[in-house]
Amino acid sequence: MFTDPTGLQTVVLPYVLPWSLPVPMPGPGIVLPPVLINPSESVENPLDNPDIDMGDTGTWPTPPVEGPVIEGDPSRKKPKERGEKSYYDENGGEWRPHLRDPFHEPHWDHKPPSTPEDKYPRWWNVAPSTVPTLDFDVPMT
Repeated sequence: MFTDPTGLQTVVLPYVLPWSLPVPMPGPGIVLPPVLINPSESVENPLDNPDIDMGDTGTWPTPPVEGPVIEGDPSRKKPKERGEKSYYDENGGEWRPHLRDPFHEPHWDHKPPSTPEDKYPRWWNVAPSTVPTLDFDVPMT
């Protein structure tokens, strides 16, 4: 069951992947199509692996980006202090696995490269390419 923050919508969706629901909800009165997963199909998230070591990119799956990636130090202070690593794509975008925690399903954290228009780009949560996501456009305001 999912209840939006306003308490106006409650949706019961069997076999829904939690990362496939948009947040925030688009508003009262808008019905979201359910994302149903056949329970007989196995959906495996490659980042849901206890053997991933944040300091060893050799244990990481490949991020969902075209082209080569190279290992480097993370741009953020705390991961760097912990001896963790990051991948960088050929455009300068940073990729880091975000492992399962009480608030998140495993996903990739991605920071696009800075540009003159956006010197401090925000981080994005990117589902692994093997994990199904919603296939419709809902404006997030």
